[in-house]
Amino acid sequence: MQQDFEEKYSRSKTDKRLHWLTSLGSVTITVQLADRAFKDIEVSPVQAAVAQLFSEKCEGSYYHNTGFSTDFSLLAEWTTETLIEELAAEKRMLEEALTAWVDRGMIGLDEGRGVWVLYEREEDKPRPKHKPSKQL
Repeated sequence: MQQDFEEKYSRSKTDKRLHWLTSLGSVTITVQLADRAFKDIEVSPVQAAVAQLFSEKCEGSYYHNTGFSTDFSLLAEWTTETLIEELAAEKRMLEEALTAWVDRGMIGLDEGRGVWVLYEREEDKPRPKHKPSKQL
């Protein structure tokens, strides 16, 4: 939709150019997971878009920018590169959005596979590795 508007705008205003300020603004959303909810939280548009992509993948199908997909092998998992491509976002902005969801305990990075994973349930979160405490 944004690209369509840009094209129409550039045809009608040939001497002007649009510059989108995607980092501005806020959205109030509710994220419902299997065992918990984040109700009426205020997030950036990029954070809302990340949540939407995970939500659509959890439903088993989503619209990829190259067409409709039902690839269940990637259910609720995204690479950073794929998220950047899907959202047409700058890496820095995406990293800030991902960090916000990590801080809320909704997603985490599976470093072994290099994918961001949705924690649909609290029990899905990896357990912290305990380091032996030093005896004094």
